[in-house]
Amino acid sequence: MKYAFYPGCVSRGGCPELYPSAVKVADKLGIELDELKSVGCTGAGVLPQNISDPINARTFAKAEQLGLPIMTICSTCTGVMAQANYRLKEDPNYRDKINREYLADESLEYKGTTEVKHLLWVLFEDYGIERLQSLIRRPLKGLKVSPFYGCYLHRPPEAITPTLKWRTSAARESAVAFRSFRPTRKTPWLWWRSTPASPKRRAPILWLPPAPSAT
Repeated sequence: MKYAFYPGCVSRGGCPELYPSAVKVADKLGIELDELKSVGCTGAGVLPQNISDPINARTFAKAEQLGLPIMTICSTCTGVMAQANYRLKEDPNYRDKINREYLADESLEYKGTTEVKHLLWVLFEDYGIERLQSLIRRPLKGLKVSPFYGCYLHRPPEAITPTLKWRTSAARESAVAFRSFRPTRKTPWLWWRSTPASPKRRAPILWLPPAPSAT
């Protein structure tokens, strides 16, 4: 099981714990990652399509050369890439235009065969939940969680192709509806404060309730 790994900018910056944890999980599960190095940002939903689509087409072409699907660990990267890939696959004339005007100078060509998958989809669809459950050594029974996947993993449906059954599979019994966020002293929560070193820079502070008494 091998993937062209696209970690994205946030996993090295705003959420630095994401990259090493994803790499460790992949190593533990025997998932081989070939990290894409000389590729650009997806555009993060900020750049217009006429700029971001050629950038993403270049990334797809490089993964296509490796003969590997792309694995992401960022919901924004996944969504932006999936939408770009949908446009490029559905419109061969558009893809040919981008190949000719933007990729040909590097002797690159995107043929429209690359698949983009988030790590969650890899775990559910490729690795398998049953196989994953067999590796559990410390069950978190009784732990209630409220999962937040990010909107880019849900829409638009024509571009986001996975079944999304992973949302309610192994963790369904422990899932809690996420309708409103009202932290109390009994629930984990997150807030932001300015760091002493840089008053203008805000850092996340996670508060966890004390562990339940053994008695």
